[in-house]
Amino acid sequence: MHLPKPTQGGGDFEPAPEGLHPAVCVAVIDLGTQERINSFKGGITEKRREIMIRWELDTETPMADGRPFIISRRYPFSMHEKAKLREHLEGWRGKKFVETDFGPGGFTLDKLLAVGCQLQVVHSERDGKTYANVENVVKLGRGMASPGPSVEPFLLSLDPHEFDRDLFEGLSEYLKTLIAKSPEYQALTAPKPQTVRVVPAQAQPAAKPATNDAGFGQPRGKVAPSGRNAPDFDDDLNDEIPF
Repeated sequence: MHLPKPTQGGGDFEPAPEGLHPAVCVAVIDLGTQERINSFKGGITEKRREIMIRWELDTETPMADGRPFIISRRYPFSMHEKAKLREHLEGWRGKKFVETDFGPGGFTLDKLLAVGCQLQVVHSERDGKTYANVENVVKLGRGMASPGPSVEPFLLSLDPHEFDRDLFEGLSEYLKTLIAKSPEYQALTAPKPQTVRVVPAQAQPAAKPATNDAGFGQPRGKVAPSGRNAPDFDDDLNDEIPF
């Protein structure tokens, strides 16, 4: 797959602690096209392609059950210069993107898996619940080792050639319901048209081309050329940056 909803606290869920924490990316999830209310444009509903990035935090104290804290953020799927995703990826890699960092297919998101960083986590209160939010993403400091993930990192893509049903079924019910509303997922699960087998008839003598009253052959329609897929592109990596 080529290139935020806060983690909810309250109830039985522990929000990640505030502060700057070492972290490692454990999942990139394609959410498909989602409807969001844009409060900056008078509360209008907009449709936009989104992804979710999930990290595992390396905190001094884990959750009460001993597991590491997990935190996620949703991003519009855009690498525009002003996009929040690009801002956070540039902070993560410690270097701005330039045109040579992108191939015809764009930035490959699976490069983020198992890559360490530091997350600035802040809390907010809403409806009596505490939410942990990813405020910023920065590169690991000099000499800092990347935390090792306790789970197998994965990327879930809704691309028809990359979609993994088992990965999808392993998501939470909330995420599965959210993704299932997207047109990309619905296209994946739409019934496939049945193939009708045609038995060729016996060869017949070639018929003479039809002619009009003037004796000229009937005009033929033009055949549109078939499209071509963009070639695969493998970005070169810089040893000084994580991706």
